[in-house]
Amino acid sequence: MRFFFNSLFFCVVVLVPPALADFTRADSAKALAHCQGKPFIGATVFVENRNEASSKTKTEITRKIISQVESQIKISDSSEEIGGVLTESSSYSGISQIKSNLTLFGFQEIESPKLLESGEYEFKGYVCNHDAAKPYLDSLDKIERQLSTRKVVSVSSCQEFYKEYSARVMLFEGLLERFGQKDKGKVGNYRKIEKNCKQVGKGIFLKNNPEASELSKDFAKALGSKIPFKISGECLQGIKVQARATDRGCKENRMGGYIECTTDVYLEVEECGSTKTYTLDGKISDRASRADAEERARQGMLNKLRNCNFLKFDAWKKELQPWMEK
Repeated sequence: MRFFFNSLFFCVVVLVPPALADFTRADSAKALAHCQGKPFIGATVFVENRNEASSKTKTEITRKIISQVESQIKISDSSEEIGGVLTESSSYSGISQIKSNLTLFGFQEIESPKLLESGEYEFKGYVCNHDAAKPYLDSLDKIERQLSTRKVVSVSSCQEFYKEYSARVMLFEGLLERFGQKDKGKVGNYRKIEKNCKQVGKGIFLKNNPEASELSKDFAKALGSKIPFKISGECLQGIKVQARATDRGCKENRMGGYIECTTDVYLEVEECGSTKTYTLDGKISDRASRADAEERARQGMLNKLRNCNFLKFDAWKKELQPWMEK
């Protein structure tokens, strides 16, 4: 099963706003002093109705924020595979969602509306960047609280997680970077779940064979203590393996004066989502001489099997390494 994911790619460039053409040096000094020397976003409006001055200025500042976001954040369609899951997500309606939900915090006026000879009122206002960032910091905090107890353990739960949160977090982080506040946005819970989703469907999945011999079951158990097998879940970008051991019995070597017991071992490998299969093979043996030689040789062979003590085991691990979880 494969799903398609249209993620948002953000190219964010942090810029300090240029000096405002409609702000005097004194205006800018006042705003900078209030913003503790940090960047601000300001606007000047001319209105006929004095009572509309404040709301018009806030609207203009909001427009500037949106304009800067649109110019600083490049949104494009792309395809991304995460943990073998290609999941579908909307573009979060891009900037339109920000436009409709943006709340302006910390609005300040430079001075009271000034009546001009034209009969219009001139009004200047501003917000500090750190105040403009507040709604997005609050939004990330809310997301973090929502995700504090959330579990994602399956393809469907990861799909739901990406659809509900991924685009918003990327947008908010892009905005905070624009305002120089990204380091204050806490997304630890989001990153933890994102990391978990990247592991969904990834790994080495051990196939259960109820009809396997006891020797094969012992060998599978031994491999499980050395290799991080998964015994449940849907294999998406990993492999499925089945362990098998075949007892070849014990043979006497009269020339050497010993008895040797041998077991052939195999790991049958199937790549998930593919018809490609292959087999890793090996041999485990032990020998003994004198009294009770066969019994001691067989026990030694079994001990090696239960400890994966055979020559090709390191080669097996190297072969399986690409699918082992980091």
